[in-house]
Amino acid sequence: EKAVHHNKLKYYVCAYPGAKWTVLPNVRNEQLQDAEKVKKLLSGNLDEPVSSYPPFPGETEASLLRAKIALISAGTVLSPKDYFQEVAADPEIKLLLPSLKPAPDWTPPEKAADLLSIANWTRHYPPIPYSDEIPEDWKPDEETGKYPDVDPEPWPLRPLE
Repeated sequence: EKAVHHNKLKYYVCAYPGAKWTVLPNVRNEQLQDAEKVKKLLSGNLDEPVSSYPPFPGETEASLLRAKIALISAGTVLSPKDYFQEVAADPEIKLLLPSLKPAPDWTPPEKAADLLSIANWTRHYPPIPYSDEIPEDWKPDEETGKYPDVDPEPWPLRPLE
């Protein structure tokens, strides 16, 4: 699915210190698109159905929480400029997604004050794809329920400016 980059990490939550940890479900693209429209105070019960306007395509508060985390991460996780380099997908080593790895020739700035400039930072995650950027035929197979395979494209590290 198009949200594949936003599902690289698993997130765990618990209701209170010492409670059982619960893994949040993977986020789907339609959840990412609608999550920022939903303004809702969460109850704390991950199994609670989400009733909102506009309707949220997730079944439970766990899905809404995971979508909100993905939205926050896409807009706020930063990396120093040129620290990471993009690595294309390689099917031979089962690296199906383009990924990032630290650049071997990167050197930190001489002065910490250089990191105060917004030009020296990039967004670490790809932008959220919105509905007008997704082809209309992007639907799951009716028999299997799976989305079609796509050739993942590396996303550019986006400057903040």
